[in-house]
Amino acid sequence: MTLLIKPGNLFEEQEFEEFQGILRSRQGESDRFEVYLEYTKDMSLSMFNALVQCHMRLRRAGKSLQFSNAQEPVQNFVDKTRFYHVFA
Repeated sequence: MTLLIKPGNLFEEQEFEEFQGILRSRQGESDRFEVYLEYTKDMSLSMFNALVQCHMRLRRAGKSLQFSNAQEPVQNFVDKTRFYHVFA
């Protein structure tokens, strides 16, 4: 089963902290997590690193985390990082 998470704009600190809390609290409910990034309008290197850390933490627990539905500025940032296996 895939648990779908639709956060607000993750570029806002409060939204990102809430997102991390959801991942931690619901980690036992599924082996696969998909996060829609439709409301995240921009991406910084520090945010990208934090999202990768979330991915790695779940991966170490034997779970997967995929980000999808990214807006063009976010997708362009991801394209530059070549981290395609996480951001679809």
